[in-house]
Amino acid sequence: MKKLIWLLVLPLILAGCLRKPQSGKLTVTAEPNAKVVIDGQEVGQTPYENNKLPAGEITLELIPEDGQLQPWKSLVMIKAGVETRVWQKLASEEAQRAGYILSLEKNNQSSGALIVISQPEGAMLKIDGKAEGPTPFNTPDIQEGNHTIEITSPGYDPLVIGISTHAGYKTTINAKLARKKVDLVIEDQDESSASAEASGSPTPAKTTPAAKATAKPTQASAKLERPYVKVIETPTGWLRVREKPTVNSAEITKINPGETYKLLDEQSGWYKIQLDDEQTGWISGTYAKKYE
Repeated sequence: MKKLIWLLVLPLILAGCLRKPQSGKLTVTAEPNAKVVIDGQEVGQTPYENNKLPAGEITLELIPEDGQLQPWKSLVMIKAGVETRVWQKLASEEAQRAGYILSLEKNNQSSGALIVISQPEGAMLKIDGKAEGPTPFNTPDIQEGNHTIEITSPGYDPLVIGISTHAGYKTTINAKLARKKVDLVIEDQDESSASAEASGSPTPAKTTPAAKATAKPTQASAKLERPYVKVIETPTGWLRVREKPTVNSAEITKINPGETYKLLDEQSGWYKIQLDDEQTGWISGTYAKKYE
């Protein structure tokens, strides 16, 4: 009888040993330090670490003590057995915020893998000082050890990230660069010039280069009721409009700097805009200025 009971219990014990982990690790740091809120509940201050966060999508918020700095909010996917690292440099304007979300996930390969995604797209990537080309970047084979990742783009402050890669693990970095302050000042000057032109006052010469349109705009610039967004200068001279608020979503069309569009919604640094009477799309908030 005892042997029978043991035979019945043994499969349950083995199943428990072989069961995959149901939680993941989350590490959050910020400059300056901020309150950490997960799914609407305050859980602590940065630096924050949780080794047993249930797997699934969470809403992560960072709320700085300085009221002049904007809080940060984003959806973050917590995967079982995966370490997710979040770093954010908070700022008074969204365009000047920088940060990244890094995940380290087992992929059972003999070498390490690295994926780098950035806002803006097409930023130049260097690994340990060697140019690797524009983002998005994907390599299935990166040497195991410590590496320095540098992401640069014209008009943006460079972002340097230190990582450690491991054989059998995939490292994914989703980074956002901060706009240079001088470019933000130029944009404000352009907006003031536009207001002066509308009132009939003399307008100063613009200091930004004329945008090069690479596609027919879907909507001409026009004065709109607030809230609306104005497309600002981009490294390419145009801005992609996507079906969903993610860089991996399909492209609908391209729009040009200086154009204005009705703002319909916001999500994780993306703006949903009205392209025409029937069509809408999403653009990166990195390249748009919001007017409420």
